[in-house]
Amino acid sequence: MYRKLIIGTLILVFSITGCRVWEQLDDDPTEKYVVENISNENGKRNELQQKNDKMRPGNSFETEEGSFFIHALKDNIEKIRTGPIEIEIESAQVVSGQIKGEIEKNLKKDQIHYVLIDLVISNYYSSEVSFHPERSIITTNTEEIVENANMLLSDDFGGALKGEGTKRGKLVYLLEGDPGYIEWITVKIASPYNPKTKERLGDDLEFRLRF
Repeated sequence: MYRKLIIGTLILVFSITGCRVWEQLDDDPTEKYVVENISNENGKRNELQQKNDKMRPGNSFETEEGSFFIHALKDNIEKIRTGPIEIEIESAQVVSGQIKGEIEKNLKKDQIHYVLIDLVISNYYSSEVSFHPERSIITTNTEEIVENANMLLSDDFGGALKGEGTKRGKLVYLLEGDPGYIEWITVKIASPYNPKTKERLGDDLEFRLRF
């Protein structure tokens, strides 16, 4: 139940999937062009924009799990690649919450501060790859270091990613310091590897998200 704080009703997915169709022009079967379904995409964009406007920094919202305040938001982030793995970070947020119910019971506290990273991971190899973004380390400009995402609140990426497979989820890092002073975070993630041979398949990742 408490997982709904992160993976259910609290945070929006900042992704837009455009519908594409192939259209043949000039009766020439060799010429094909990708044509965006503009009407459909614009409708999705407008709907998403309305939702995103409610989730902007400085806004508050309430759910069954408590009352929450958004300190910072970063979206429109460039994709990151290491070896066969591509990471698309759809958004990163800094949030405070006055919590209640099951989540309060399980965390044994009534107030939390956290960084949430909403991401999509794709494997471009044809075979299985092991990759563990949940074991990442974040460092804030306030010199707070958080090792590993909180697995009670985060989605389970499971490590193994099937050939040409994709996983979507959220990572949550609980903070001890004042979230109002966070201007950026640095994220470190170990490289992907072959689950059978343990061979590294890329470089360790280190990147900064500035709010």
